[in-house]
Parts: sequence; structure tokens; C-alpha cells
Amino acid sequence: QGEPVKARLRFAPAASRWVREAHFHDSQRLAELPDGELMFEVTVQGTREITRWILGYGADVEVLEPPEVRQTVTAAARRMAGMYDTPG
Repeated sequence: QGEPVKARLRFAPAASRWVREAHFHDSQRLAELPDGELMFEVTVQGTREITRWILGYGADVEVLEPPEVRQTVTAAARRMAGMYDTPG
């Protein structure tokens, strides 16, 4: 739901295999990078679903665009890291 949003993501080699085999969206485009990384571009309606999908890849994905998704993922990563900064 929402306005069309173009997302651009860079996946680490460890996740590239799984992303290549997955079909997230009909508009997705993949580009192999020389170092084994994978560039993933897609246009989606709204950002809620793709943000949850991105978070599932943890540190093996970097959000390049859009800035608002990058900020949301950054905030979630900080919250998660904070949970593990203190013992039990």
C-alpha cells in the first residue's frame, strides 16, 4: 500500500545466492557486481513490506535508496544492537 517507491539494495555475497533464487516482486532487477555482491532494484507500493524483508537479511544487505527506508533500517539495527549490549 502507498505511493510507488524505488528501492535499491546491495547484498553481500553471503546473501546473494538466496536473493537470486527468491522472487520478491515482479519489478525486481538484479545485477551481479564483480566482488560477488548483488545489486537489487525494485519499485514497490509503500515501504512496510520491503522494510521487513530487508531486516530479515541483517548485516548482509545495505539499503542505498530510498533514504527513509535506510533510516528505518538503521533505527531498527540500533534498537537490536542495544538489546544485546547488556548481559541477559
